[in-house]
Amino acid sequence: MWLAALFVLAAGTATAQSSSPEQLFRDAVAAQQKGDDALAIRKYQELLKLHPEVIEARANLGAALAKLGRFDEAIEQYRAALAKNAGNSALRFNLALAYYKKGALREASEQLNALLRAYPDNMRLATLLGDCEARLGRDDQVIAVLKPVEAAHPDDLAVAWLLGSALIRTGHRRDGMVLVEKAAKQGNSPEAYLLAGQMALKMNLFERARDYGDAAMRLNPKLPGALTLRGMALTYLGD
Repeated sequence: MWLAALFVLAAGTATAQSSSPEQLFRDAVAAQQKGDDALAIRKYQELLKLHPEVIEARANLGAALAKLGRFDEAIEQYRAALAKNAGNSALRFNLALAYYKKGALREASEQLNALLRAYPDNMRLATLLGDCEARLGRDDQVIAVLKPVEAAHPDDLAVAWLLGSALIRTGHRRDGMVLVEKAAKQGNSPEAYLLAGQMALKMNLFERARDYGDAAMRLNPKLPGALTLRGMALTYLGD
């Protein structure tokens, strides 16, 4: 499957003609496969000084840089490779991931949207895009992206959490509650229990709010807001 965060190609695909560049590529791939990304980076950089047109080397260099958290440099390599091969979906996905991990969510969203148009049934793309849109505060986009995904994959808890939270934030509390409750119970998530409890409190479902507050505190006693939720629910219940 092309959706691989690490886009490492076989050494035999190198386009360099001389034995020295070919050996550099083989050495770089071997180092990368052994987890020595620093050495791999040096080898790929040496190769690219000789043959800057080798897309595979740029792709692999980007992956090694991203693994070390050097996202700006990784992005530069992915963009250079895409300039030579704009239709390469693996490169575009790795570029999107680098933007996402860097925190450049608008840029990540742009790349993921392009990929999702090409692969509309890809759940991983949709979920990652939904998370980007949620972090950007674009809840209408979260709903547009994830509603069909949730219908097709009702047991996916990440989708349920993202979509349910967006529905709640846009005023669709009851529909959102159903999904957030599912994420809380099946995923044993203290954050989901807290959100479900807060919504239950607003809907005057005080016993449910108390129970969800208890569940959140049981899973994470230090979760901010959980003690407040429980206290407010008990106040309304007169306990």
